[in-house]
Amino acid sequence: MKIILIADYGYEKGGAERVAWASARELVERGHEVLGFCAAGPVDPTIMPPGESPSGGRFLLECLDQPDLLSGGVSTALGQGLWNRTAARHATALFERLDPAETIVHAHSWTHALSSSPLAAALNARLSLVVTLHDYFLACPNGGFYNFPRQEICTLEPLGWKCLTTNCDARGISHKAFRLLRQMVQQWRGKIPTRLRHFVYLSNLSLDILRPHLPADAQFTQIPNPILVPPGPSSQPAQNAELLFIGRLVPEKAPLLLAQAAANLNLPVTFIGTGPLADEIARIYPAAKLTGQLPTEAVQQRLRMARALVFPSVWYETQGLVVLEAAAQGVPTVVSDACAAREFVADNETGWWFKSGNLEDLQAKLRGLDSGHTVAAAGRLAYDRFWANPPSLKLHGARLESYYQQILQARKDEWASPGEAGEIMNPRNTPIRTPGGEVPEEALFTG
Repeated sequence: MKIILIADYGYEKGGAERVAWASARELVERGHEVLGFCAAGPVDPTIMPPGESPSGGRFLLECLDQPDLLSGGVSTALGQGLWNRTAARHATALFERLDPAETIVHAHSWTHALSSSPLAAALNARLSLVVTLHDYFLACPNGGFYNFPRQEICTLEPLGWKCLTTNCDARGISHKAFRLLRQMVQQWRGKIPTRLRHFVYLSNLSLDILRPHLPADAQFTQIPNPILVPPGPSSQPAQNAELLFIGRLVPEKAPLLLAQAAANLNLPVTFIGTGPLADEIARIYPAAKLTGQLPTEAVQQRLRMARALVFPSVWYETQGLVVLEAAAQGVPTVVSDACAAREFVADNETGWWFKSGNLEDLQAKLRGLDSGHTVAAAGRLAYDRFWANPPSLKLHGARLESYYQQILQARKDEWASPGEAGEIMNPRNTPIRTPGGEVPEEALFTG
C-alpha cells in the first residue's frame, strides 16, 4: 500500500503534525511505502530516518519550503493561503503517477500553509482521500465554532448571512474576511468538503458538531490519536499539592478562570504553555507558576508531580490529548463539561466535570480535591482504565491500516468489470493486481 500524508509542517508544530508523523513511523514499520507532503520547514530529521525498515516499508518527505501564513505576510496569505498553486502543481505531478487501486491520501492539516489545493489534487487524480477532523475548518471559517471577541460558542450557520456579517475572529475583522474568502475558495474551487467521503473523527462531540456540514453519504470512523506515553508505574497524586494547566494561554482555553479559582482558594497551580494571557495570569494570582513551553519529557515529569490536571476549555475542542496523557500517569482531571475532553473523563470516577465557565462550580470541584482518598481513588481508576486498552501508536497504526484496506477494497469492488483474464479495471483504465493478473512495475515516488 502507498500512503501519502498531508500536513502543513515538516515537524511537530501542533497536534495534527504530531499524529501525522507518528503514524508515518508506525505505517512504515508495518511495511508500507509512505510519503509525507508538507509546505513549511525546516524538516525535523527525527521524524523518520531515511531508507527502508526491516519490514520493507520506507518513508520519504517532500517539503515545499514555503512559509506559513503568519510568517509570510499579507501577500503570502492572499496567494498561498487562499489556493496554494505551488502545492497544487507538486501534488498533481505526484498523484498522477500513482495507482488509485493501491494508494491512500490522508490529510491531517492544510490551513496554515498548504491550503486545500493538495486535497483537490488528490480527488482530481481519483485517489482515495481520508481526512482526520483535528479541527472544525471544513465547516467553520475560524475553525472552532467560537466567537472569540464575545468568548462564547458560536451556533451560526457557517457562511450564512449572520456568519458573513459577524466579527468572530480573534485577530479582527480583516482576518475574518480572509478566512471567509478562503472558505469560499475551498468550497467553490475545490468542492471541499462536498467531494469528501472518508473521515476519521476523534470524539463524539466533534462528530456531532461537524456531521450536519459534511456530505450525507460520508463515512466516519473513530480512531483516537495515539498517546505517546511509555508504560510505567502510576504516580501518587494524593501525595502532591499542585494543580496543573497545560496548553496555550488564550481566552478559549480559560486559564484566567483557573487562575482566579486557585487565587480564591489559595491553591498552588502551574501553567505550562505560552500565550497572550501570561501577564494577566500573573496579575490575578502572583503565586502561580508560569513555566512557558516545555519539552514533552518535562511536561510528563510535571504531570507526575500534580494532584490533578485542570482542563477548563470553554470551546468545543476535538479531543484534548493532555487529558489522556494525565490518565496514563494516574492523574485525575477536572474538566469543563462543554468540551470534547469530557468524553475521556468519567465524572466522579476518573475525574470531575464542572459547568463550563462557572467559577463557583470550578471552585467547588477544586475543594473536593482536599480529600486525599478521593484523589487517590480517581487517579488509580484513571490509570487502570487507560492501560486496560491504551490508545498506543501500534493500535493507531493497525486501525489506520485496516481502514485504508477497507476503503481500497470497496473501490476495487466498485470498479470491478469484465476485462482480460485475471484483471479488473480502475477508472484510469489500468489493471489492478488480482489472482492471475499483473500490474506493471512503477516507481513509488519521484522527485
